[in-house]
Amino acid sequence: MADLTSPNERSIYYRYRTIILGLSRVAGFFPNWLLRAIYDSTKPFQGKLFILVRFLCVRNLFGRCGENVFISSHVELRFFRNIRVGNDVSIQNGAYLDARGNITIGNDVSISHGVSLVAFDHGYTDYSLPIRKNKYVNVPISIENDVWIGAGARILAGSRLGSRVIVAANSVVTKNTTRTDHVLLGGIPANILKRI
Repeated sequence: MADLTSPNERSIYYRYRTIILGLSRVAGFFPNWLLRAIYDSTKPFQGKLFILVRFLCVRNLFGRCGENVFISSHVELRFFRNIRVGNDVSIQNGAYLDARGNITIGNDVSISHGVSLVAFDHGYTDYSLPIRKNKYVNVPISIENDVWIGAGARILAGSRLGSRVIVAANSVVTKNTTRTDHVLLGGIPANILKRI
């Protein structure tokens, strides 16, 4: 199967852009529950047809969805309406996005396989309840343009990644990681390893 994230394969979207956007408008007539069911039914499958169907679903389910958004197989999405995605974004196999507190992703962002973005924390201040029964604290995640998030990284609630940032594989980005541009972040918790 062709690698749809390679520069040559990404041009397929732009070659068939008019048809794809027309299909997206048609899919917009489907109720949200049906689009979610179709998205879920395509999660286990690779191939251009399934990638197209997933795009048509998220184009109509996300709060905002740009052009040429690639969503690989086994990508788990929660709270579709709270996800805003720019153009030329790829989300690879096994990624997990929980947008309870909103997730915003800019243009030209690559999210590698096994990455988690979790836009909420568990509250713990009500001592009369177990922690798991405390209220959720919704905190947004913001990812600007030209970002590459390495495999297995965790982006936690309140994180803000600036432009042209690389997050090293298996790193944990927290709200304490300051918003910076042109840096390589790595570690647990993530720190600036070098300027790029």
